[in-house]
Amino acid sequence: MELDKIKDEYHSFDGIQEYDNPLPRWWVYLFYITIVITPWHLAYFSAKGFVWRNLKPQETALAWSAGRLDVHKYREQERLKGVAAKQPEVDLAQRLSDPQAIAKGAEIYKSNCLACHGTDAGGVVGPNLVDNYYIHGGTSEELVKVVAEGVPQKGMIAWKPVLGMEKVYDVSAYVFSLKGSTPAQPKAPEGNIYP
Repeated sequence: MELDKIKDEYHSFDGIQEYDNPLPRWWVYLFYITIVITPWHLAYFSAKGFVWRNLKPQETALAWSAGRLDVHKYREQERLKGVAAKQPEVDLAQRLSDPQAIAKGAEIYKSNCLACHGTDAGGVVGPNLVDNYYIHGGTSEELVKVVAEGVPQKGMIAWKPVLGMEKVYDVSAYVFSLKGSTPAQPKAPEGNIYP
């Protein structure tokens, strides 16, 4: 009697009585079946089971070689990009002798560079582009790099993502063609002199 009273007190709280009912038999049997199936399931779906069983050796070799080809193509493209980035002098030299490229560069300059560098490239907010003074280097390689990558600390954006490298080379060739011209109101020299 005393034991039943303790059990009732233990299983009762706020007028709610807890019962110790067993789980449904179907649930218990399902639990046992999952325990029996688990080792077979792990063996079947492991690396030596399902994944490799459905691939023939030839298909596996083709998949591996296709992946290697993609990696080689990517590396070759990156290498060619690096070569092109290291040799802007060749591209600028070709474009400087091409009046069509200079005309394209002039159009790009008028639509994108005019506000900061002025109509005659004498400089407004940006530096004078026709004198022999340069802030970031005076070689053609350095000019292309400045146009392509920009100078964020000075407020110049990177034009390569906007224009692409072909147009960057065209506008750089146009700027190089302006060397030695005399702007109406040139900005004071900035940077170091390059002959």
